[in-house]
Amino acid sequence: MFIVLNRSKLFFYFIIFVSLLAIVFGLVYSLQKKEELHLCTEYARDLKPQNPPMEGDDVEELQIQLKRMGYYHGEIDGIYQGEIVQVVKNIQRELGLTIDGIVNTQFYEAIYLGDTYTETVPKDPPKGELKIVVDLDKRLLTLLNDGKEYATFPITIGKPNSPSPVGDFKIVDKSLMPGNNAFGTRWMRLNTPWGGYGIHGTNNPGAIGHAQSGGCIRLFNKDIEKLYSWVPVGTPVSIYSNRWPPTFRAEYKRGMMGQDVVYVQRALREFGFCHGIGDGRFNEDTENEVKEFQKYLGLPATGIVDENILYLLRLR
Repeated sequence: MFIVLNRSKLFFYFIIFVSLLAIVFGLVYSLQKKEELHLCTEYARDLKPQNPPMEGDDVEELQIQLKRMGYYHGEIDGIYQGEIVQVVKNIQRELGLTIDGIVNTQFYEAIYLGDTYTETVPKDPPKGELKIVVDLDKRLLTLLNDGKEYATFPITIGKPNSPSPVGDFKIVDKSLMPGNNAFGTRWMRLNTPWGGYGIHGTNNPGAIGHAQSGGCIRLFNKDIEKLYSWVPVGTPVSIYSNRWPPTFRAEYKRGMMGQDVVYVQRALREFGFCHGIGDGRFNEDTENEVKEFQKYLGLPATGIVDENILYLLRLR
């Protein structure tokens, strides 16, 4: 009887331990998924007049867009109150919409009068080896088919305070999006190591061609639907820009990651010492490439990028 009682207690404690472990893993997974969706999750809500007022990057985007269109003349502060709410109501009155100050997909579609797709894109799917190249400065996404331009789409890129990532990545996940929220109708996630960035559609076609996103690459919904049907998971994506140079750290070594690491890798590539991709991960391959560069210059082969190496790579 004594032995059975102890076993019962042990089993009870075991169940508690397993339950707590499951809760911990669930929280970690939830945080990872939240990180994967990045700042674009904030753009999925409707903006409404309320007290306290709504705040965020989606409000800032609205203010930027309406200022560019000549409707709004106030401060870009990301707070949905006062003048920006009145401007929205004035636009709703002008367009014959319900005058409630609510900004949603229907509002953005109503204030946009341009095309909602790219007419010059081929109808037939490409048959060769595919690669996506994004030029943030020109705000264009180009699909290469066997190294040749096949289709080019206008895009929305990240704002200066939430820039789109630069580097060489891959599409690691594709999802159909229900309805038409901030992600539009399609979502393709990139394997960026410092945030959950992706290529997706939009509920705000008027932002295409401008720097208004939280960092993701947005296309017209009809364009992303076509691109989504063409490119499989694993398709390489290279993103370039001469703007928003990162702030470089004093030292780089194996295990570090970030946007600045991409610039180190691409600088090594320009000198002929990086034969892989610039994905922002300072791994063993990057360390060996730094050692080769150091040996070529007659320096100690430490594999560590210090201030002197940054200078020699023309990053200082």
